[in-house]
Amino acid sequence: MPLRRDPLFALQDVEKSAEAVAEYTAGPDEAAFLADRMRQDAVGYRLLVIGEALSRLGRDSPELALQIPEREQAIGLRNYLAHEYDRIDHVTVWDTAVHDLPELRRTVESLISELDSASAPTSAAPDIGEK
Repeated sequence: MPLRRDPLFALQDVEKSAEAVAEYTAGPDEAAFLADRMRQDAVGYRLLVIGEALSRLGRDSPELALQIPEREQAIGLRNYLAHEYDRIDHVTVWDTAVHDLPELRRTVESLISELDSASAPTSAAPDIGEK
């Protein structure tokens, strides 16, 4: 039986990759992106990572994965990028990166905050002997 990963790791992978995509798409407009193969490759790779991390999250923590409405779309895009690599529509990649990914990122950041809050140690009660 495969080892289960801490779901926080998968969420952090998504967040880091979404942050990278935001950086890669912040400067150029769509036309510049479509003319820049290296930027297309970088964004495509990060979208692959996001889809794979969300797929693993679904296996390792299905109840948490269900809280991410964009999960199936991201996994579908990962599969498209990996298996239809010779037919990639970079306009679709751009649109996803610029218009859809920010919402996924907000969802994931919120879940990370919730997990961090749940695992944060609570302050200990003072010793009875303290004054």
